[in-house]
Amino acid sequence: MFPTGRYSFVGQEVGGARRGGRNVVGTTIGGGLADDGDGNVVLPEASGPSGVAGGGARRAVRTGRRRRPVAVVVVTAAALLALLLAAEEATAYPGAPWFEPNAVYTENFPDPHIVRDGNTWYAYGTTTGGSYLPVMTSTDAETWTARPAYNPASHGLGHCNPANDPFFNDALPCPPSWALIENTGHPRLRAEIWAPGVTKIGTTWVAYYMVLVSRGNPDRYCLSVATATSPLGPFRDTTSAPLHCDPDPGGSVDPYPYIDEQGSPWLIWRSYGVPGSTPARLWSRRLNATGTNFQPGTSANLLLQTALPWEGNLIENPAMVRYQGTTWLLYSANEWRSADYRTGHAACQGPAGPCTRASNQPLLANVGDRTAQGGASLATAADGRLLVAYHWWNKPYADYPAFPACQSFGTCTTRGQRRMSVGGLLPSGGRLTSNPVGSFDSLVTGAGPVTVSGWAIDPDRLGPAELHVYVNGSGSVHAADKPRPDLTNVPAYAPYGPNHGFTVTVDAPAGPVQVCVFAINRGAGTGNTALGCKQGTVQPYQPFGSLDIVEGGPRELRVRGWAIDPDSSTPVALSVTAGGTEVTTLTADLHRPDVGSLYPQHGANRGFDTTFEMPPGSHHVCVIARNTPGTNGSDTSLGCRTVWVQDPDAVFIDLLSTDPFHPAIARLADLGVIGGYADGTFRPTASVTRQAAVAFLWRMAGEPAAGGSTGFPDVGAGHPFAEAVSWAVQEGITSGYNDGNFRPTIAVSRQAAAVFIHRANPEPEPDPEPEPEPEPEPEPE
Repeated sequence: MFPTGRYSFVGQEVGGARRGGRNVVGTTIGGGLADDGDGNVVLPEASGPSGVAGGGARRAVRTGRRRRPVAVVVVTAAALLALLLAAEEATAYPGAPWFEPNAVYTENFPDPHIVRDGNTWYAYGTTTGGSYLPVMTSTDAETWTARPAYNPASHGLGHCNPANDPFFNDALPCPPSWALIENTGHPRLRAEIWAPGVTKIGTTWVAYYMVLVSRGNPDRYCLSVATATSPLGPFRDTTSAPLHCDPDPGGSVDPYPYIDEQGSPWLIWRSYGVPGSTPARLWSRRLNATGTNFQPGTSANLLLQTALPWEGNLIENPAMVRYQGTTWLLYSANEWRSADYRTGHAACQGPAGPCTRASNQPLLANVGDRTAQGGASLATAADGRLLVAYHWWNKPYADYPAFPACQSFGTCTTRGQRRMSVGGLLPSGGRLTSNPVGSFDSLVTGAGPVTVSGWAIDPDRLGPAELHVYVNGSGSVHAADKPRPDLTNVPAYAPYGPNHGFTVTVDAPAGPVQVCVFAINRGAGTGNTALGCKQGTVQPYQPFGSLDIVEGGPRELRVRGWAIDPDSSTPVALSVTAGGTEVTTLTADLHRPDVGSLYPQHGANRGFDTTFEMPPGSHHVCVIARNTPGTNGSDTSLGCRTVWVQDPDAVFIDLLSTDPFHPAIARLADLGVIGGYADGTFRPTASVTRQAAVAFLWRMAGEPAAGGSTGFPDVGAGHPFAEAVSWAVQEGITSGYNDGNFRPTIAVSRQAAAVFIHRANPEPEPDPEPEPEPEPEPEPE
């Protein structure tokens, strides 16, 4: 038994040595394969059905067209069995290993077509790993899992798995009946089927693909269609003839389905063309309601043909999507097995065209470790992003490994493969881009670091774009991850969310500076995006920071803040002065995570917080950041505060026990005549109101009950000072103003206060003259 799903000794595109301008197999395997010397593989005599090389004839088979997935390799059954028994895990091309059912697959997957159905993504590719039509699924368009195995016999397709492979997971078990069937040596993969495009029409899934129909120079291809009830298949091709074959010698390739805004299906494809004679052209035509044939009465519409120098002799792989009001057409161009392969794009008025190239430059090109990004398809994510799936060669390769250099399993897993990736696209300025977009909004310079602000979005990632900021050519790495709610007001940017702003602080030398910001491309596209450059002047470096707190306590003073010397890594030394005299020194080396987040290049250990003894009283306190010796700049004042240091011996916190007024205030407080304010202060220089003045006197009198009305309309019975004012009226201390009001809250002048005190303590009547005491009688002698 030959397990076709697990071992793909024959049935993978193996590449090979170049001879005569073609990629051929240049060695003899087993005993049945030879090279005719002209770059053609010669098959041995074999018998078979019509269309199969055989009947006693020997024929030269060109490996042909760009995506040929099956190397035409024939070995005898005995040789094949011996080879499998000798190296059970061997494959003809380990760079495209077994498309293992229900396993994550990251290997060769050319010409990917992605489709979203609800929350599940499906990816279809050109024959690889033992499947005509490999299908993968994903929930995030990042991690892809090969289709589970199934038994095609349960779908009436058991004849499509003649080896009874228990790992069978091919979504297209059988090729169409009219396909060219060749003696490849593989028990099942004997037709050439490539470049699938899949869509859902109504409740039916419809797959379109290109099929080899004849060998020649060039080989000839036609388009076919198959249907299924599930996106995983199995798809059945019940056609008796091709869906379409262009009159070009090479026929038609690369079908791609498109559903327009009215729900009508269309098919887009490439006519092969003749290099140097007939250009390769992209066409569209409306399909019928089921998508299984063209709509009667319609004809093909020419969309594009080769035109630009970078496109070389061909354009191919069309893909179309309607996104934010524009119908976009993607295409690949130039030789597929070279680093010149690229992806371009055009804007169309609709699926029938006309289409105009949106740029004279490629949309996807060589970037990073990826060469020849092409074979693209388009889809819209549930969150509204426009996604593109594409394949690429891993540098430095731009072709598959030569056969038989990669016979042993695992020897060429890092060699040439066309892997699939999925990235994002954004409309910008009338075209699409997969490069980051953004803006360098402002540059703020002064003394010390410069501050750079703006925003950036990388279409290939929902998270923050990577930024490189260069100051006079010296770079640092940052992220655009700060809130920018205004970005969600732009339809193209809204799916990416608001957190793509940046405000970063970067060290800069004193003097003129040029600051440039680049958004770094991390996926598809053509490279990094320059957000712009700005000029400014940086003053000589000075220490900088903040004096956050200066507060007094009982005979002590606290200062808190942070400080950085931008051209020194050592903690800043600080001097604290009071009245111009240094009272203490300290170092800014405490942990301040808030400072570290603002100035990550300097770290978080830049804070200070200390308490030290100070004599009671008012002090004008300043904190000075000392410039690090041997560096640019000079000392910097972080700020000054006037603060009161408390005297614990004073009756109120804003008094000094040594103040000449303190004994009198303390005595009155002890007698309950005065009580100060709720915050513990006496406020000795504040004015006294009329109501407070009479209250002082009333309390001195022992708070006698007065009763009755004050007689003043502005001091009613419920007034808090009514009793004191009533008493003062009864005692003749006050009679109010001529308008009949007392005016309780106005300040008492010194002269009025003297009158109040005098009336409360009137001058006493003079004592009567004492009667003279009698002369004492003399004591008897």
